[in-house]
Amino acid sequence: MGFAYYLYNRNSRKKDVTKYLKMCNILIFAVMLSVLVLAAVGNASASPPAEEWNRTYEMSDINSVESFQQTADAGYILTLSPRGKYNARGNSQYYFFDHINLLKIGPTGSEQWNRTLDGTFSDNRAISVLETSDGGYLIAGSIGDCDNRNCTDDVWLIKMSAQGQEQWNLTLGGTDNEEVEFVRQTADGGYILIGNTNSYNAGTFEIWFVKVDSNGNMQWNNTFGGIRQDKAYSVSQVPGGYVIAVESIKSNRFGDSEFWLVKTDTKGEELWNNTFRGFIWHDSADSIQQTLDGGYIIAGITPFNPGHSDFLLVKTDSNGTEQWYRTFGGGGLEFNPSIKLCTDGGYILGGKTLSFDDRYWLIKTDEDGNVQWDRTFKGDGLESFQQTPDGGYIITGDLYDPPIIKTDSNGNEQWGIRMEWDRIDSVLQTGNGGYIIAGIKDSKLRLVKLMAERPAITAQFTYDPGNPGANQTITFDASASHDPYGNITYYQWDLGGGNYMNTTQRTVTHSYNESGNYNVGLTVTGSNDDVSSITKEIIVQRLAPPIMRWNKTFGVQGDDNAYSLAHTSDGGYILAGTTSGDFWLVKTDAEGVELWNRTIGGTEFSEAYSVIQTSDGGYILAGSTSRKAWLVKTDANGNEQWQRTIGGTEFSEAYSAIQTFDGGYIIAGSARSYGSDNLDFLLVKTDAEGTEQWNRTFGGEGRDRLYSFQQTFDDGYILIGDTRSTRIDSSDFWLVKTDNNGIEIWNRTFGGHYNDRAYSVQQTPDSGFIMAGVRRSLHGNGYDCWLVKTDAEGVEMWDRTFGHYEDNRPNSILQSPDGGYIIAGKTGSVSYGFYDMWLVSTDPEGYVQWEMTFGGTGQDDVARSVLLAPDGGLVVAGDKDWFTEQGTDFWLIKLGG
Repeated sequence: MGFAYYLYNRNSRKKDVTKYLKMCNILIFAVMLSVLVLAAVGNASASPPAEEWNRTYEMSDINSVESFQQTADAGYILTLSPRGKYNARGNSQYYFFDHINLLKIGPTGSEQWNRTLDGTFSDNRAISVLETSDGGYLIAGSIGDCDNRNCTDDVWLIKMSAQGQEQWNLTLGGTDNEEVEFVRQTADGGYILIGNTNSYNAGTFEIWFVKVDSNGNMQWNNTFGGIRQDKAYSVSQVPGGYVIAVESIKSNRFGDSEFWLVKTDTKGEELWNNTFRGFIWHDSADSIQQTLDGGYIIAGITPFNPGHSDFLLVKTDSNGTEQWYRTFGGGGLEFNPSIKLCTDGGYILGGKTLSFDDRYWLIKTDEDGNVQWDRTFKGDGLESFQQTPDGGYIITGDLYDPPIIKTDSNGNEQWGIRMEWDRIDSVLQTGNGGYIIAGIKDSKLRLVKLMAERPAITAQFTYDPGNPGANQTITFDASASHDPYGNITYYQWDLGGGNYMNTTQRTVTHSYNESGNYNVGLTVTGSNDDVSSITKEIIVQRLAPPIMRWNKTFGVQGDDNAYSLAHTSDGGYILAGTTSGDFWLVKTDAEGVELWNRTIGGTEFSEAYSVIQTSDGGYILAGSTSRKAWLVKTDANGNEQWQRTIGGTEFSEAYSAIQTFDGGYIIAGSARSYGSDNLDFLLVKTDAEGTEQWNRTFGGEGRDRLYSFQQTFDDGYILIGDTRSTRIDSSDFWLVKTDNNGIEIWNRTFGGHYNDRAYSVQQTPDSGFIMAGVRRSLHGNGYDCWLVKTDAEGVEMWDRTFGHYEDNRPNSILQSPDGGYIIAGKTGSVSYGFYDMWLVSTDPEGYVQWEMTFGGTGQDDVARSVLLAPDGGLVVAGDKDWFTEQGTDFWLIKLGG
């Protein structure tokens, strides 16, 4: 019979991929990807469906099936390419195709008619066949002259009746090469073609639109493109026009291309275009789908260097503006990607991989591109995938005894077939739920029809809490599992760490004594003894992170950035930052509900970095305007009372201010004034009206920049920032201690061979200090969080370095009631600029107890300030990036308590 059935999962491997994907536009955020290879799941649960019929057709010298589709009469139409003929003339050697085969068959595969189509030139190729509204067919392909090695092709259209009789044919083209990528019939009975041409722009390819009427007469044609080689590789018909994925090649250098998306109207007139960061390698931008919200999801490839490329996934809005970008990859090549929409609003990405032992990779994501599961499959010939009506997937090989693999909706293999053929060209799902496999064996067309398979049982579970800690009870719930033939009779749980539970109940509970990553597996057995399995990775931290109680955003259209958060005497909060280049002050109650907001403008661009409530119930804000440190005093309702610029005649900026016992203020920042050519630490004392009483600068021959300060137990001050005065080529943490008059008592530097920057300092109960900053990561282009603990004299006691993804940046540190520390900042990718808000808790020795991130589809979500709430919880302030015209907003989050 020429094919073999078997349960194919024996050689499969299962992976769980964690990757920070902020994915991007690009679209494009190639974050460092961590891939964890797990054991084989061994979960085949069904035999392949039975064969209904198979056919071998007598046409000879067939090379491939170019197009295969079901027709309105329940039969099928196929276009076939013959084996290429070899020709050699002088030093020229080339293959050409001298005809096209067209085959019409009935519902059971019996031949109804076949036609051989010969063109007027020596090279004829079929691309697709389209059933037309009159019951006939339109064949689209190319026709070319190959009298020499450099064939020149035109587009070839052939219109045939339902009985296969030619009605007309049309050749379209200019003086050079044309190719067609997309053909659709229009409402008026004519046809729209989208392809590529290099006949009109000095040899460089452009996008080509052609409209012909129902009789093959050209009505119009349009071209568009730039000075590069612009080629359409994927076209999607959308309401009001078309969206085209285009590769624009600048040169023949590896990866020297860009990827853009073009929207046109129904006549090919460009409406908009957007170019995305990153590169599309060759013709890998082969998948674009319109999403339920009217936007687009695009699959492609982002090459980094020869021998390494990642899958690329980009989501845009309806105007082609990038909303997020994700990359997925291992250490080798990922290529030939394809994307499909899922019924749950997420996406399934499939493609070939050379990064693992297996050869095909399926990745399931949610609607924001975050990985939910992924699977890899063995088989050198695996080439493509498609969804099945039961929510599963068919993965298809192409060459040399190619395999076909069927999975359930979780990517678990159910059955497999290996065809003892030369190639598989198509697997067509039929209206009754079966499959027809089309391929070639010994230069003859083979078709096999498989019957509809039984609906499959599906395993699924959730767990609560979603961020568990050690020794915390976790509830695992399998209620989402489904048996289409009755009730699930048995649940087998592998909870990791050698813990197993077998039960007839849908829910079980379990706790883990130690933190770590646990692979939890569920196998369900149905009423007909069918089984299905799923595995998820559960991350258990030393302690459970606090639960989010509420979160609020504040902003107008454009970027609003929150830099500072403080308690107010009424139990609420005050936030300060910038909006549209002005200071912005937002007052909330204890539940984060806005009470009022005020805008305070300077002479030029102004940013407020610090706010506190003053003894009279008003507020003091410190920041900068017109490159000068700026101090603004308001009343209790945020109305400005006075303002002062400080810091000398040159550049200065104020990062923090506190009120002193005499009603005045101490302001800390940086300045290039007072006789220094470089940036120095700056400390300024003013009276209650903001009039300067004294100032102090601290610095050496290099740049020294202050980011944070605090009053110490002895009424002096501790200043932290970074210095380049000790080394020209890099920076170090710099800690400076002064008395209450700003006179330096001592200073200390901390650092290695690379750039180290300190952003926050706090005095600890033992009179020592804890500093948070960054040091260059040893594993990528970004930074890791660096904590340094000192004694009261600034002598280092210990340090800790940690980070979750490629780039980890703390902005604020706070000592918690248990003696540990809370760090607030952001984590993400320096390569593509996508970050999530990041919160970390450590014990008193600086070891991580828990961490959590907050973010969505935006590019840069960040925490800049964290406070202890009166109820023992945490309040975090920073930015929420909507990645739309809204820009960024102030973001206030309450945790725990």
